[in-house]
Amino acid sequence: MAPIFSKPLTKTDVNNRLSWPMDQLSRIPGTNTSHEVPFLVADDFGNRWKFICSTRDEHYLKPVIIGEWMKFARAKALKKDDQLIFYEHEDPAVRFLVQVQRQIDPPLHLGGANIGTYPIH
Repeated sequence: MAPIFSKPLTKTDVNNRLSWPMDQLSRIPGTNTSHEVPFLVADDFGNRWKFICSTRDEHYLKPVIIGEWMKFARAKALKKDDQLIFYEHEDPAVRFLVQVQRQIDPPLHLGGANIGTYPIH
């Protein structure tokens, strides 16, 4: 299964709310008609999390993910620079499968490829 997109986490993502890329906003149905759109995601263990995509009323929408995002972040002990990876989920009731990868410090490289990440469950 190919990822839809991935995002390195910032300090704000980990401690407050997840900033959602504008170019991915259309992947959350309803964001063009409502400023708060709930959707479900699942992690590697099948746990479901209710995220809410919140946008501003103004011209610049600046989407962020709230809802159970902070509960998810604490449960996974997320850190700045962890990589969040989104996949389409096969269950239509769940919007995305979300995986987290953490960089090994110091990074490991083999033949020029970065092999220094591992999944966070």
